[in-house]
Amino acid sequence: MSSKVIKKNACIFTYGVDDKKSFLIENFCNGQGIEYRRMKEEDRFQKIGWIAGYSGYVRDDNKHVPLESAKETVPAGNGKKQPEVMIFSALSDEQLDAFLEGYKAMGIEPVSLKAVVTKHNENWTFDELVQELIRERAAILLGQMKKDR
Repeated sequence: MSSKVIKKNACIFTYGVDDKKSFLIENFCNGQGIEYRRMKEEDRFQKIGWIAGYSGYVRDDNKHVPLESAKETVPAGNGKKQPEVMIFSALSDEQLDAFLEGYKAMGIEPVSLKAVVTKHNENWTFDELVQELIRERAAILLGQMKKDR
């Protein structure tokens, strides 16, 4: 798979974010010159490279693996069963830093799972990426619990 980006613009994708928070994120992105897109339910089964608009990826309408383990085992931190996810694509380090700093300064409630599209994860499905983020988050929380003892 080629990792050439079709889109020239930096883009942020969210999944599982409610309408109010999505509105705030979209307005903030617009002010930063960053494209914003809310993922649809059916996007969960697609490769990250396709979601990000990379060339060489096509939509796969035959793959439907549920996110049941994520819904049942990991709280989203917002009272919802599905995790909130934010994916950053084609942002420079400076854009990412400015976005995260501004997002916090705006007082928008944090999104529990975040990822940057990389060569390593662009061939994963969205669900596979979410499962990895959940494992990483659990490992971090476990490490903090051990540290606090």
